[in-house]
Amino acid sequence: MIPTATWLSPLITAIVSLFVGLFVLLRAQRRPTTLTIAGFALASAFYNLCRTFFVWTPDLTLIKVGWAGAILLIPLLAEFPDAVLDDRWARPRTRRLAWAATLWFLALLPGEGMFLSRLEDMGASRIALAGPWMPVYAAVMTILLIRLGYRLLREWRYGDDALRRRRVEFILLGEAFYCLCALHDMLLRHQLFWVFPFPIVDWAALAFMLIVMYATMRYRLLDLDVVLGIGVFYALLTFGTAAVYKGVESLLENLLEQRLGLQTWWAGLVPALVVTLVFGPLQNLIHWLIDRIFLPAEVRDRRLFHRPNFQFLVLDRRTDELKALRHDLDEVISRLEQEGSPDAPREPAARP
Repeated sequence: MIPTATWLSPLITAIVSLFVGLFVLLRAQRRPTTLTIAGFALASAFYNLCRTFFVWTPDLTLIKVGWAGAILLIPLLAEFPDAVLDDRWARPRTRRLAWAATLWFLALLPGEGMFLSRLEDMGASRIALAGPWMPVYAAVMTILLIRLGYRLLREWRYGDDALRRRRVEFILLGEAFYCLCALHDMLLRHQLFWVFPFPIVDWAALAFMLIVMYATMRYRLLDLDVVLGIGVFYALLTFGTAAVYKGVESLLENLLEQRLGLQTWWAGLVPALVVTLVFGPLQNLIHWLIDRIFLPAEVRDRRLFHRPNFQFLVLDRRTDELKALRHDLDEVISRLEQEGSPDAPREPAARP
């Protein structure tokens, strides 16, 4: 029997990564930051989807096809520090070197350069052993990860923007976890050392996606914040609705069939009725949870973050309403500046 952990983990990672990648790509503005994050997510989805198929049908071709997504991490990692920190593309020379290495490793995939022609039996799972060019790929990835870590640490140590430094802390945590999992998988494929008899880099990919989502939602500009924030809301709403439906259905089956020995046609309608009744409170509960997690306490109760929803004004590009809001905010700021100006007329102090 195939262990659940060997196929469920890459499948969940593939679904989450695909959702994040498509949602960011379709709804966010085309900027280096959003395109790089979407590229990471789609490459992770492609790799982990092939991993899932490989668990059920062990074929070396699936591993080689899936590793195209892993090799495409080379240009993405080359772009990542400039995109995330400065919202710009990397230097042309860096991009050319990264794409040259990417094309070289992709050309080696069909043969035995990256993987040997046999699969190693690890008991409950099988893995593809590393070929002669795999250490070179590992060295290239190590250089890119060290470069990324250096840029992030420098920003964290010397940066002036407190929000950016806070965001960098989360990304550094994700990179450290990714490095540990990638090192484990490389040692496993070279049959040197392993803790788990199957690759675990999908755990790192999932954790990195969640960390980047969290860091971006709290410490990034509004457009990507809104896109991922609404994505998390609908994901939680879908999960909560499914959990309520399944819970009521299981309760009725246990109560009616096992205890009372009844099989009635309306037992299948009751879960749907309960979901309909609790959908509104469930939606409000998830809104409350997201606000508690992702909004600071001092701004949580501001009217801006409640209905009419400011987020949908941005996503739907309702420019007239946004311009009106900007006009109102400009008036408020202007009035506050005038009140705080030393030349502003002051009310005479009351006599005692």
